[in-house]
Amino acid sequence: MIVLDLFAGPGGWSHALTVLGVRDIGLEWDEWACKTRAAAGQLTVRTDVAAYPVWPFLGKTSGFIASPPCQAWSMAGKRLGLFDQPLVHQAVADLGGG
Repeated sequence: MIVLDLFAGPGGWSHALTVLGVRDIGLEWDEWACKTRAAAGQLTVRTDVAAYPVWPFLGKTSGFIASPPCQAWSMAGKRLGLFDQPLVHQAVADLGGG
């Protein structure tokens, strides 16, 4: 069993899981984040998480992490995500409704 990590970035969650003795696979689209993960020996698929099929993971995962980028929402960033907040809320409601 393995933990699936979407928006894996350079591997912060993966490092923590490794310390705990847990294996994971990270899905990440950014080239440099993938290179950082590779240098750390972390299993990574370079892909857009929205386009990657879920069937390879069915029945094989024991955990799930999804930490989408927060720069658009963070006080440290430009907070341009606030303009999209109604769309994000609708998307969450749609997902919750099936």
